[in-house]
Amino acid sequence: MRTDQYVYVAIRSGSISAEQITTLLDLEPDAVTVKASHRPDPPRPREHKWAIECRQQDLRIDEQVDRVLARLRPHSEAVRRLAQLPDVSVTLQMVRYFNDDQDGQDGVLGWHLSLEALEFLISISASIDSDEYGL
Repeated sequence: MRTDQYVYVAIRSGSISAEQITTLLDLEPDAVTVKASHRPDPPRPREHKWAIECRQQDLRIDEQVDRVLARLRPHSEAVRRLAQLPDVSVTLQMVRYFNDDQDGQDGVLGWHLSLEALEFLISISASIDSDEYGL
């Protein structure tokens, strides 16, 4: 089985822009989306999104999580403050594509989050979302 996978932590808000999140965290994102940049009514995307990610295919998904969280840890207090705002959400997103017909990385199935990673995610009020797709 071939697997393509990546991980990111996203901070989403209906009112705080990705640019404002960058300023508040003092951390440059790897990706952003702007609310209503595709369609104003109804707004698509529905929220602003600020994200840091790891797309290193030779790492297991939990190793990618560790890389992303290591980048975020020095900014944890600012993330905590943001997460307390009413329209802000913080999410650890894990995305995996399984495909027998395409080249990808072997031996990266399964994942495990350490107690340290889980405690950190709880401390910043983050949820976990895992998407898996069969192609």
